[in-house]
Amino acid sequence: MRTYSRAALAAATLGLLVLSAQTAVAVPKPPARLHDARLIAQVRNSWADAINTLDVDRLLRLYAPGAVLFPEEGPAQLGVGAIGSWHGRWSARADVHYAIEVGALRFDGNRALEEWTAVVTITPRGAGDMEISGDPLQFGQHGVRVYRKDTWGRWLIDRETWSPDHPAAVRFVALARPGCTPTIC
Repeated sequence: MRTYSRAALAAATLGLLVLSAQTAVAVPKPPARLHDARLIAQVRNSWADAINTLDVDRLLRLYAPGAVLFPEEGPAQLGVGAIGSWHGRWSARADVHYAIEVGALRFDGNRALEEWTAVVTITPRGAGDMEISGDPLQFGQHGVRVYRKDTWGRWLIDRETWSPDHPAAVRFVALARPGCTPTIC
């Protein structure tokens, strides 16, 4: 039969207490995808805030180089410059407000696909060349956005498309294009 000294037993007991105390207070790190989902939520919220305040410069910092926007009423907007011009057309014509709700977010490596819906309110600033009153137009919208994680770990918008749930919204958005009239667009 083996005997242990009091000092050896005390050291072993202390070691077990320290180990169990460390284990009890250790907080596990969140899974990488949960962290990525939070970063994407920050980009989405910044996007909505930039749209709602018509801050095109801030908005464009959320897009990846080479990003493509596929608007429902016109040709694809290739690159950040074209996307900026497309979004910038609203600044003198209307106030826009997006309330976005995410339906699903899926990851595939350094890309993420987000399905979303929104309630959009567009309030024209006057009749002008859009030939509409100053009454707000509110409609539902649904879309898909692809995010890409860059080499610095930032999530940026890479591809984006959507469609309004109301035909009048498509007409209104089309009228915001330069050169469009209510009959030719």
